[in-house]
Amino acid sequence: MTINEVSVFRRTERAGGLFRPRGRSTILATRWGLPAVSLVALCVMAPSGSAIAASATVTASGIVHDPVQIESSSRGVVTSTNWSGYADTGASFTSVIGTWVQPTASCPTNQQQDASFWVGIDGFLKSSGTVEQIGTDSDCNKGNKKFPGGPSYYAWWEMFPQASNNLSTKQFPVFAGDTISAQVTASGTTFTLTINDVSRGWSFSPGPQTASAAESSAEWIAEAPSICRGSKCTPVKLAAFGTVSFTGAAANGSAISASAFSDNQINMTKGKKTLKASASALSGGSAFSVTWHHN
Repeated sequence: MTINEVSVFRRTERAGGLFRPRGRSTILATRWGLPAVSLVALCVMAPSGSAIAASATVTASGIVHDPVQIESSSRGVVTSTNWSGYADTGASFTSVIGTWVQPTASCPTNQQQDASFWVGIDGFLKSSGTVEQIGTDSDCNKGNKKFPGGPSYYAWWEMFPQASNNLSTKQFPVFAGDTISAQVTASGTTFTLTINDVSRGWSFSPGPQTASAAESSAEWIAEAPSICRGSKCTPVKLAAFGTVSFTGAAANGSAISASAFSDNQINMTKGKKTLKASASALSGGSAFSVTWHHN
């Protein structure tokens, strides 16, 4: 099977002002006990003095980290069904960076619940149907005969609307409490995505990625990712992650609160009455936390 057969390219359609991925429903994930195909990453880095891996195994994921699904917006505060955190607009964005501590997932018995934490470019404005992003997950998995249920932690990257790719947990282990730093940079249509587990001492980049993107927003997000069945994609239940704190959050070399940007605080809701996750006010212009409330 070729890389093109593994990567799922979807068309997007605008429905009610929201972008949703559409197309082949063959994105499969090992977390559901379905086969996945290994890819070879283009670039793996390690800190000075440590071994450098020759290749990195990643797998096509059934989870989609899609553009924001906005319910309402008023005076810089946005409610969304899938994102919580911050998004900057008002400029052409060529870099975004941030650091967070990997939260612990508190898992109910044998239920699938996911929580994603990432930095990225694009996906916030209606004019943008792509998201260039890299991050980690704290998930709760369903058990089966081969694998017990419970929490799992891993890193991933995605050039939406292409398929999301999970890193090998053997080569790039992630544990609750790890300090994670991630960055996305753009030069024309070329994007470089990098993630570092500071606690474990590894660093990963899939190598240059090409996309025709608006570069109209920068984001620092806790997300309830989506699962697609056919053309319908819906957010999964949000795993109980407690609180995740983002620090050193900057775009184009400036803090979230820089006067050159319009910063948008995003709270995740389910319907009009259920608050799923909320973002705090900014601290020092480049730090904030997201707190879980409901799945």
